[in-house]
Amino acid sequence: MPLPKKILKIAICTVLYLIVFDVIGVVASFILDVLFSLPVRSASVAAFYALWLVGGVFCGLLNYDTAGGRLYPKVEGNWSKEKDAVSAGRLVRAVAIVVTILACAAANRMLGGNVSDDYFVPDNLPLTVTFCLGVIGGTLVAASAMLPAAKRKSA
Repeated sequence: MPLPKKILKIAICTVLYLIVFDVIGVVASFILDVLFSLPVRSASVAAFYALWLVGGVFCGLLNYDTAGGRLYPKVEGNWSKEKDAVSAGRLVRAVAIVVTILACAAANRMLGGNVSDDYFVPDNLPLTVTFCLGVIGGTLVAASAMLPAAKRKSA
C-alpha cells in the first residue's frame, strides 16, 4: 500500500476517534455539570479535568490499535506481530499525534475556545489541552505496550 494511502487511513481513523470521544466527553460533561450544579462548584472542576484526561488516554489507546489494524487488515489478532510492525507503529504514532494536535488546535480556533464557564472540549482551552495531551499520552503508551518483545529487549 502506498504511503499517502496509509497516512490517509490513519488520519481518518484518528479524526473519527477524536469525534466519537469528544461526543462521549460532552455527554459525560453535561451529566457532571448537572450533578455538580449544587453549591459545591469548586470541587467539580477536577472531575472535568479527570474526565477529559481519561477520555483522551482511551482515545489514544484505541486509535493506535485500530489505525494499525487498518494498515494490516488480514492479520488476525495483534497487528503488531507483523514483520514491519515497528515501522508501521512509528507511522501510526507520528500521524496520530500530528492529526490530534492539528484537530484540537483547529477546532479550538474555529469555535473561539477560551477559558469559560463551560466544561466542553474544544470550547474550554485548558480542557482541550488536557484532552489533546491525554490522546498523545495514550498513543505513546499503546505504542510502547504493543512493541514486539524482541524489539523491546534490544531497544
